[in-house]
Amino acid sequence: MLTIQKHTYFAILFITIATAQANSKKSDEYHHQFKALISENLDPKSALKYQFTQNVEIKKNWIQVKTEYAHYNQPTQKLSTEIVTYYPDGKVVYTVDQKQSQTHSKVTIKGNKVYFELKDFDGKTKTDNIDYEGIMVIKNELFPTIRKHWDKLINGEGVDFRFISPGRMSSYGFQFKKMPPSKKEDVIKIRMAPTSFFISLALDPTYFVFENKAPYRLIRIDGRTAVLVKKGSSWKNLYAKTFLAPPQGPKGWKGWKNFDLKAISR
Repeated sequence: MLTIQKHTYFAILFITIATAQANSKKSDEYHHQFKALISENLDPKSALKYQFTQNVEIKKNWIQVKTEYAHYNQPTQKLSTEIVTYYPDGKVVYTVDQKQSQTHSKVTIKGNKVYFELKDFDGKTKTDNIDYEGIMVIKNELFPTIRKHWDKLINGEGVDFRFISPGRMSSYGFQFKKMPPSKKEDVIKIRMAPTSFFISLALDPTYFVFENKAPYRLIRIDGRTAVLVKKGSSWKNLYAKTFLAPPQGPKGWKGWKNFDLKAISR
């Protein structure tokens, strides 16, 4: 069993998901997969649609989460691949292979330090490190962080944390906050917004949209995605609505099962 460390509840999350989806064979290796796709871009100038698949593989000595982004109509044409590996001693290794911008980044969380390595499209490698302090999360841990602090958020409290950015080799302050009810949708919206006024001028909030009834499934994410679009000579993150499950998903989309959030709220 994994040692109780800072990232243990994320490991428990993935164990719970994978175990629930495992077949009846007795084995120390399980797999979980889910898919999502873009149904509506928030950027009117971009027609890009993408899908992603995420696999969780659990073995005795590590847990690995692999997320692959691809063109919706050309799933073999990969846009980006992210791999997070959790080790028993609390070490976390997170790699991002961004095929659009031809960059490769790596984050290693070990002890009280976060180590960065970034290889640009021209082959040059940069390194840096920062202290691990407070609540610090990588992208795959945003959803589990919401679930961990669900009661606080539902009661109107904000949850401050630092988001680790592999591409910028640093961390930035953000806050989760429940939005007021909307007459347009009967949902629960959790906003993720920068705590810095200046960063908020350049970075729009992201919204995690949940069903407004138990088990409060995550059904959509509105905002910044891992997929890039070319604007002039530079790459920018695509802003879109990412649909995760019916009924908000496209008509006719069948077979996708969401997580039981009650089971993983630890």
